[in-house]
Amino acid sequence: MFGVLKGLKLTLKHALRPTFTVKYPNEKIEIAPRYRGALELIDVVNEGPDPIDRLKPPCTGKCPANLDIRAYLAKAAQGDYIGSYNVIKERCAIPGIVGRVCFHPCEDEGCRRRQEDAPLAINAVKRFVADHEFEAFKAGQVDRPKANIHREKKIAIIGSGPAGLNCAYYLAKWGYPVTIFEREAVPGGMLKLGIPDYRLPPEVIDREVKEIEDLGVKMEYGKELGKDFLIDDLTGDMGYSAVFLAIGAFIPQRLDIPNEDGCGNVMAGEDYLRLVNLDLMDEVPKAKNVVVVGGGNTAMDCVRVAKRLGAEATIIYRRSRNEMPAAMMEIVAAEEEGIKFEYLSAPTQVVCQTGKVATGLQCVRMELGEPDSSGRRRPSPVEGSEFVIETDLVLSAISRKPDIECLVSRGHLPSSGVDIHESWCTVLVDKKFATSREGVFAGGDLVNGAATVVEAYADARAAADTMHEYLSGEKAPPITERTTIPHKAGYTYSSREHMEEMPPESRLTNFDEVEKGYTPEELLREANRCLYCESEACIGCGICVKICPDLALSVNASDIDGKRVVSKYDWYANRCAFCGLCAEYCPTGTLRHTTEFELTTYINEELVWDKEKMLRHHDDNMSEAKNKGGAA
Repeated sequence: MFGVLKGLKLTLKHALRPTFTVKYPNEKIEIAPRYRGALELIDVVNEGPDPIDRLKPPCTGKCPANLDIRAYLAKAAQGDYIGSYNVIKERCAIPGIVGRVCFHPCEDEGCRRRQEDAPLAINAVKRFVADHEFEAFKAGQVDRPKANIHREKKIAIIGSGPAGLNCAYYLAKWGYPVTIFEREAVPGGMLKLGIPDYRLPPEVIDREVKEIEDLGVKMEYGKELGKDFLIDDLTGDMGYSAVFLAIGAFIPQRLDIPNEDGCGNVMAGEDYLRLVNLDLMDEVPKAKNVVVVGGGNTAMDCVRVAKRLGAEATIIYRRSRNEMPAAMMEIVAAEEEGIKFEYLSAPTQVVCQTGKVATGLQCVRMELGEPDSSGRRRPSPVEGSEFVIETDLVLSAISRKPDIECLVSRGHLPSSGVDIHESWCTVLVDKKFATSREGVFAGGDLVNGAATVVEAYADARAAADTMHEYLSGEKAPPITERTTIPHKAGYTYSSREHMEEMPPESRLTNFDEVEKGYTPEELLREANRCLYCESEACIGCGICVKICPDLALSVNASDIDGKRVVSKYDWYANRCAFCGLCAEYCPTGTLRHTTEFELTTYINEELVWDKEKMLRHHDDNMSEAKNKGGAA
C-alpha cells in the first residue's frame, strides 16, 4: 500500500510536465536507457547490421528440440530458404517429416502472436523450406554433406523411427560407422506404420531416409532385437562400441471389456493402420460401420482411414471434446470429413452373435467430476444409461507401450542388463540418455512412453551428443548458433496465412496429402509475421501503444530500403499510470520494468541516473516500506 500511495503522489506531482521524445539513434546514446521507469527501452532494430542475438524466445522454449525458430523464420522471411533449412538441420534431421506431423507446441503455447490475432504457422514454414531444399538438391542447385566415415568405433541403432533416424544422422555426420536394425521391411517405424499417407506421404519418408543413408548409415531390415540378436551379441561378437535403443512403443493397450478377445472383428487401431499403410489390403477387415474407442491422434487416424475405405466411422470418447488429447487440427479435420463423435461415453462390452462376430458395442454414458492427476475432470458412469452402437469392426486406440520383452526376456533369452520401469514398461535413463548398462543408450517412446515425433527426435539429438562424448572423450561438435538474424523487413497486423487443403468432399476417395503447403508468396507473408520475441530490440510493432490503457505511448516506424526503422518513440509521462502492461506485453522484451517505477523522472538530465545511486535509493525505499509494514 505504501508503494502505491507513493506512486500516485509522484504521478500527480509530475502530471503537468511535457512529453519527452527520444529520437533514434543519436539521443539514445546520451541517455541511460535502463532507468527510464516503466519504459526501459533497450535497443532498436535499425542499429547495427545484425542486432538481434539475444535471449531465447518463447517458441524455442516450448520446442522439445529447442530449434532456433526465430532464426529460421527470419531467414525464410528474407527468402533465404536454404539458410533457414540449415538452421533447422542443426537439431532436426527430418524436417520434411516433422513439418507435416509435429503438433507444434511452439505455436499453440509459445507464439506471442496468439495474443493479437493468431500464432505463426511455424511448422508450415519448416515444411516449405524442407520441400524447397529437396527440389533444389534434385536440380543440382545445393550440396549436402557427403559420407565421411573416418572413425573406427561402430554404433548400432535399434529402430528406424524418428529417434533412430535423428540419432543416426548426427553420428554419421561426425564420422561414425552407424547401422540401423529395423524389424520391419521398411524404414520409419511409427512414421510409416502409424501415420496415414494423407498426413505424411511415404515419399517424404523415403527421401529423408535416403539422405541419411547417403551419409554412410547402413540399414538392416527384418532384424528384431530379442529374436534375431541380443544386446550381448551387438557389444560382443558383432563389435559395436555403443548401442542406441529406439524401438518405440508398439504394444496397444487393451480395453479390458467382455468379449474383447472372443470376436474376430475387434482389433487394435495400431494394427489396423499398419495393414493399411503397408498396403496389405487383403488382410484389412472389411467393414461398413467402424467404431473407434479413444480420443488421441491414433483414434483420429483410424476413423479417417476407415472413412476413406468406405465405412461409416464413429469415435467413442469418455470425456468431452475439450478434454480430447488429440490435436485440435485433427479433431476439426475429422469433423469436416463426417466422422461421428460420441462424447461422454465409455465401452462396457462387445456385443457378439453366433460365430463370434461383433454386431455392436455396448457403452455407458459418463459424467465429469473432479479433476484427476492429469488436470482433466474424472469421468464416472451414469447408472442406467447403457446403450448399444451397431458395428462390424471395433478398433481400440487408447494408448501404447514399449515392447520391453525383447530387453527383459523372450522365452529362453537372458536379460539385457538394462533397467526398466516395470509399471510404465519403459527404459530408465539418466539425464544424458544413458541406461544402466555401459555403452547402451535409449530415447524416444521407449523412454517416454507413447509420445510425439518431436519429443523422440529431440531425445535422439541429445543422445547423439552423449554417445559421441562417451566414444571419443571429446565434447560433441557445437551446434552452429544462428540467433543473429537480419533486420526485420516489415511489420503488420495480419491474420495467419491459410494453407490450401483438399476439400473434405474430395478427400474421402483417396489417400492424397490433404494439406498442400504454402506458395512462396504465402510463405513470405507468414514468416514476416514473426515478432522477433526476446530480441531486446524494438521493431516498431506498436503492441505497447495498443495495450496502453492511458494512451501514454506512440511509435513511429517505417520500412526503408527493406529494413524496419524505428524513428521515434514517444512516452507521454503526464498520462502514464505506471501499470507496466506495456512491458508485460512487449514481445521483444525491449520494454522492461525498472528497479522502481516511482523513481521515474521526465526530463533528460534526470534520466541519467547513476546505477549505484539508483540501487541505493531503491534499497532505502524498500527499508522504509518494510519498517512501515507496507511494500514498495
